[in-house]
Amino acid sequence: MNFETPSCCLISLFIAVDLIETLAQYLNLRASKIPLSSELRELQSPSDQLRASQYMKDRIRMGIIKRTLFLAVFIALIKLSCFETLQELVVQSSNSPLIQSLLFVVALLVGQAILNIPFQTYSTFVIEAKYGFNRTTIGIFISDLLKGALVGGLLGGLVFAFIVRMLTNHGDQAWWMIWLGYTGFQFLLVWIAPITLLPLFLKLTPLSEGPLRAAIESYSQKQTFKLDGVWVCDASKRSAKSNAFFTGFGKFRRLVLFDTLIERHPPEEIVAIVAHEAGHFKLGHIWKLSIFSALSSLLFFYVIQKLISWDALYLSFGATKMNMGIGLTFAAILVNKALYFLSPIGAYFSRRNEYAADRFSVQTTGDAASLVNGLKRLVNENLATLNHHPLSVILHDSHPPLPDRIKPWAKN
Repeated sequence: MNFETPSCCLISLFIAVDLIETLAQYLNLRASKIPLSSELRELQSPSDQLRASQYMKDRIRMGIIKRTLFLAVFIALIKLSCFETLQELVVQSSNSPLIQSLLFVVALLVGQAILNIPFQTYSTFVIEAKYGFNRTTIGIFISDLLKGALVGGLLGGLVFAFIVRMLTNHGDQAWWMIWLGYTGFQFLLVWIAPITLLPLFLKLTPLSEGPLRAAIESYSQKQTFKLDGVWVCDASKRSAKSNAFFTGFGKFRRLVLFDTLIERHPPEEIVAIVAHEAGHFKLGHIWKLSIFSALSSLLFFYVIQKLISWDALYLSFGATKMNMGIGLTFAAILVNKALYFLSPIGAYFSRRNEYAADRFSVQTTGDAASLVNGLKRLVNENLATLNHHPLSVILHDSHPPLPDRIKPWAKN
């Protein structure tokens, strides 16, 4: 069987993505070490800058090792015909195309998880601990891994089985039927996740009575912003980092504050941060993102539908065309890697939305200083760097660098 040319093209794609990502990270690391201007030194001291840069360096180094290992394993799987061998094994184990497909994808995911666990462990218990962030115990770490695997396996298995069924039973028309079912399921999950999935990983308790709760409720009432309460999550059991987020839609929309955020920020800064998050909803960012995601997935499933009937797809993985579900797995791997080159589009719109949400916060609270001070504190607490290289920003920075973000409000 001659599959050298398709395989070389596939391997070249993976190598290109890894090289571009490594270059972007290297340039970003260099930028993080550039001495800050006198104005920026007010945001981050030289010692904090050095520590933030070192934190980035440790994470980048681990990421490069991880990507290199995964790339080497991927190339070996192709060159040693492991995909074809696995394909033959699952075909022999069952007469059901659906069972064959599920066994195939489960084997790949289990292998990926086994390779990934050492890196997750090192990141949590070495890198995060080194910089004072980790508070995760071995018990919590293992519990999160198991619960994540269980929930991901159950939900992912249901979606995968549905897609395989549609491809098997509906031929060329399957792509838009898959899209309808997938989109409906996705919106259902987003709607009910705050009361079903989130509590599996974080303990949520209502924010107690006091000045902070009164300030948040007063703000939300002025904005006619419906909330299913203000909740506090026990993030401090896992990390010292701070954050806040909204989750869910409609009557299930919840505001979740990290307990670390409440510990370190005064109420006015938290209200400014909450106003920023509320801005994403009030300005329609969430719905626009959801609609964009739905339309993107429509194109994704159309491309997948075309790819699984393409002989070169199977040849590129060193396999043969036997099963639509296995072809679905190959197509998803290929498309997800190719989508890396479209990531700048999503990153650009995300940064634009962040600027707009900041403006919303300032306009509705009338308190630019609290937003600026809150963002400064978050950056320093989470050891973020201030100098970012343009290539890194373009490729995947979902948030603008802090200096750019606070510039419009710094003098207010």
